[in-house]
Amino acid sequence: MDDMNLCRRHNSKKQRNFTVQDMSDKLDYITKTRSNILPEDFNREYYLTQTEGKLIPLEDGKVFDLGKITIETIKTPGHTKGGMSFYYKEEGWLYCGDAFSFFIWLFDKDSTDRKTYLQGLDKAISLEPKRIYGGHNPNYMTLEDLKLYRRAAVEASFEKGEPFSAPILEIEEELPEIRACVIDDMTMADFGKPGFAAIVLDATR
Repeated sequence: MDDMNLCRRHNSKKQRNFTVQDMSDKLDYITKTRSNILPEDFNREYYLTQTEGKLIPLEDGKVFDLGKITIETIKTPGHTKGGMSFYYKEEGWLYCGDAFSFFIWLFDKDSTDRKTYLQGLDKAISLEPKRIYGGHNPNYMTLEDLKLYRRAAVEASFEKGEPFSAPILEIEEELPEIRACVIDDMTMADFGKPGFAAIVLDATR
């Protein structure tokens, strides 16, 4: 239930307009280049008329028996308060959406505190998944990746972090000062390199 209104906001015409603008001139944080990543047949007018559709609440621990496939819902709040992951038991694969990443944002009004994020991360680690599929990592993640992200979160220091900004933040209202806390004395200049992991925080997280 926590992410219902967030989903509606992200599907508002204002947000969709921003998404179109952002995707047509998208910054690649690794190469530092910009490009239009919209499909050639992208229909802007049609896209702007779409909504979030019918939303159905999910509870933690819900099991979907799909015959030879069993999927369990795993509540993993942090990046958003209602973060939910899906565990494919037979293969040991975890689909986590934006819940875990080498570059996690934890400062928005829809985010939780760091303690809650770590609880969800620990829950995922305890499953010992063979593969973790996320919304932003270019390849699937491993258990060792999750452990690296955990260490980044535990060791993060707002005082030592780098000031951070991104185009998408321009549509947010009254954001606090936020900083990117990168692991092992790395900096944002090392974004995407092996061993890179960071968490973006405000002073209260």
